[in-house]
Amino acid sequence: MYKIAVVEDDAVDRERLVGLLRQQCGAAAHITVADPGFEPETCPFTPDILFLDVLLGTQSGIRLAEVANRLWPRCQVIFVTGRLEYAPDLYQARHLCLLSKARLEELLPGALQRAFTALDADDTPLLAVAQKNGEVIIPQKDILYVERRLRISYIHSTLRTVTTGRRLDELAGDLQPGRFALCHNSFLVNLAQVRRLQRNQVLLTGGVVLPVSRSQFGPFREALGRHIGIDLAHHSAAMLAPDDPLN
Repeated sequence: MYKIAVVEDDAVDRERLVGLLRQQCGAAAHITVADPGFEPETCPFTPDILFLDVLLGTQSGIRLAEVANRLWPRCQVIFVTGRLEYAPDLYQARHLCLLSKARLEELLPGALQRAFTALDADDTPLLAVAQKNGEVIIPQKDILYVERRLRISYIHSTLRTVTTGRRLDELAGDLQPGRFALCHNSFLVNLAQVRRLQRNQVLLTGGVVLPVSRSQFGPFREALGRHIGIDLAHHSAAMLAPDDPLN
């Protein structure tokens, strides 16, 4: 049985979301309605799925998600909001997707299915990289980005950097479809590691900043939007900070 926690300070929205969850999950999930003052550190159980409103009175749902990421790495965080202008700020925390309250009935079933699929996955996809003394096996979820420089590809993960002569397009063929995208001809990015996108750069987990080229900005934004479940083209004004024109 899945353990689902709902953190929503608006009573009407909370009742609506919980009702929809009960319809969708039936006996497959135990649903807990958390107090609006919810703090992951004091939660008496570990939720499998955590529904968070982005704005919780004086609290930030994004901050709670960041804490949940640290305490419960397996937990699938799903943001719910009626204020989509806050969407760009959500990159600060790892989450499965963002659901608009206006389209909750339409979007919730797909979000739940994605969460269940992620929770039920027994194996983490791996990338095998040939080296002189054998193969190095890297969990794909741990890859931050791959950089192509002087005919060498540098696979930067959270633990180490591995080099290979294989081109970015060759490596992309061995990576999870829909999880990686080019932000520049020299950089292939793990979309799950993106924390903020601007017109000419992208911020990744750990403070890594990579350039975004003019030609790749549109396709990269579309790929990122598909990954997190929202159309980022409709929020470009909010997500793009002032910058200098690229040469």
